[in-house]
Parts: sequence; structure tokens; C-alpha cells
Amino acid sequence: MIGVKRKQRSSSEGTVQSSDQIAQSAPRNDRAWWGPLLGVGFLLLLFIAPEFVVFPFAYAVHMASGGAGTYDAFTGWITTTAGNTWYVALTDLVILAIVGLIVYKKRSTLSGLGLGKVAWRQLGLATVFFLAYILVYLLVISVVSALVPGFDVEQERDIGFNDLRGVVQMSVVFVLLVVITPIVEEIMFRGFLFRGFRKKMPFWLATALTSLVFGAVHLTSLGDSAPVWVAALDTGLLSVALCVAREYSKSLWPAIYMHGAKNALAFVFLYLVH
Repeated sequence: MIGVKRKQRSSSEGTVQSSDQIAQSAPRNDRAWWGPLLGVGFLLLLFIAPEFVVFPFAYAVHMASGGAGTYDAFTGWITTTAGNTWYVALTDLVILAIVGLIVYKKRSTLSGLGLGKVAWRQLGLATVFFLAYILVYLLVISVVSALVPGFDVEQERDIGFNDLRGVVQMSVVFVLLVVITPIVEEIMFRGFLFRGFRKKMPFWLATALTSLVFGAVHLTSLGDSAPVWVAALDTGLLSVALCVAREYSKSLWPAIYMHGAKNALAFVFLYLVH
């Protein structure tokens, strides 16, 4: 009994912990079994491997729909709404299949990636972080516009869905962009990459590296070599908020919710308001 009382007393006299100490004391299913190098490797795998499956399958769909067999005709089809929908949907499905295979082979669980049980308080937390991101973005974009001559805040990033028509087509693309893609990208970036960095790095460095990569990925525009700097800045800042949410909540669901909310806003402005 004395031992129990002493243990209870010592545990009740808790001290303030750093974010690193909190990460080390996180639940076992939140601790990454991979490090920075493997995290980068998983990201590259999830970017490259699907192309070997998706490219020939999408080409078959293109041919079956009456398209010409030339490479230029196929790449032109990919930039259309129908072609891009097929390509993105297939890519996301293959990525999720690979993630499932990785989890199965390592005898891990989805909780290890941060996909455990959803708590309602996580949605409230995500809302707070998302509103904070919007405020920070508006402030940063105002400062950058004032300091960098010629910085185009109106520059749009072509994501390949420029001719949406009908309720069915818009609904399919909405689910793809607002539901499926946020899940896939959060598993890749805040799941594998950020958690891999976090295994060996302090929070600020893991966040900075993840956000640089995430911003760089969104720098290019479909069918255009010109960099879209405002999109890179936007997604880089969003990534910082997503990493904060992932670190604080020990879950990927707040980040997925925030990512989906961001894409939903973009969808509304691009296809309903514009």
C-alpha cells in the first residue's frame, strides 16, 4: 500500500514536458516504426510505384473509349476531366492498396499511421487549427505581396478538372478531391514522411522539411511548366498547420479533416462561385 501511495503521489506531481518528451511518451500505437530515410522511401514508393499500374490501365481505358493510340493523344486525354478523373482515382486506389500491403507486411495497424478511432473533439481541434491557418495565410500573403514585386496572388493552378458538367460528374470529382485525396495525401505526408522525420528530429525541423516537400509537390500545374508560387506558399503554410494538428492530437484525422475542408473551399470557389 505504501508503494502504491508513493507511486500515486509521484505521478500526481507532474512536470511540464517538452513536445519531444510528449512524443516519446505517446501511446505505443502512435510511435513510428520507421525513421526519416524509410519515410522518404515510402513517399517515393507511393509516388512512383502506382504509375507502373495506373499508366497502362488508364491507357487501356483511353483506347476503349475510342481514343487514338498515339502518346500525344493519350496525354491530351489525361488533361481532360474524364481522363484526369480516371487517372487520379486509379492512382489513389493503388496508393491505398500499397499502404495496406505495407501495414500487413509489417504486421502493424492503421492506428500506427494515426488512423485510429475518431473522437469528436478532434474535429473541434481541427476547426481551430484550420481557422488559424486561414488567418496566418492571409497575413503572410499580404506581407509577401508587399515585399515581392510581381508576386501573382491570382495565379491559378490547373488541376485538370476544367470542364465539369452535370451533377454526377461534379459529385464524383468532389468526392475524389475532398474525401479520397486528403486521406491519401495525409497518409503519405503526415503519416509516413512527417512521422518518419519526427522519429529522429525535433518537431520544428520535421515540420519544416515536410512542409517544404509538400509545397514543392504543389508547385507545378498540369500541362504547364511555369511554377505556381502562390500555390506552393499556400500548401506549405497549410502543411505547417497539418503537422501541428498531427503532433498535438496524435492522430491523422484532424489533418484529414482540415485538408478536406481546404479542398472543399477550393472546389466551391473554382467550380460553383467562379
